[in-house]
Amino acid sequence: PPPPPPSRPSDGVSEAWERYGGRVTHISTAKEWFDLLDASVVAGGLLIAEFRSMTCRKCKAVEQKFKKFPATYVDRNVFFAEVDAKAIGSALREALGVDKVPYVTAWKDAAMVDDYVCGSDIGACLRSAVRMLDEHAPPKGAAPPPQGAAPPPVRSARADAPS
Repeated sequence: PPPPPPSRPSDGVSEAWERYGGRVTHISTAKEWFDLLDASVVAGGLLIAEFRSMTCRKCKAVEQKFKKFPATYVDRNVFFAEVDAKAIGSALREALGVDKVPYVTAWKDAAMVDDYVCGSDIGACLRSAVRMLDEHAPPKGAAPPPQGAAPPPVRSARADAPS
């Protein structure tokens, strides 16, 4: 019989989407966080992360809507994560600037490009997440952001991160 065809080298993007695309990924360790962040960079995608406490009522209210985002935004290059802020540890929480939950962040190329501390208004929290998606991962064919718009502040995900 003929030999099997040579295996194709991995392109990284397909692996990232196979592992994390189309769903909300639950993150509870620093390794899981950096694996997902790295995958989003390889895929050239945006990462929307909702930092939460598993005992927070506001977080549970956000979760019900947030878990629908992957199906709603299938036309965009976006990864979604629900991050257990307590489980990831205080060193990573501090490095990422997480001091209140629920807290929604947007990451591009391993840098935070947008964030919103949700407070008690769950609707405003979800609208902020949608705004982040529209600004940082518009649908294919959408108009670019207006010229002269001030860029959002950027914070590195790896600055002062625990080793």
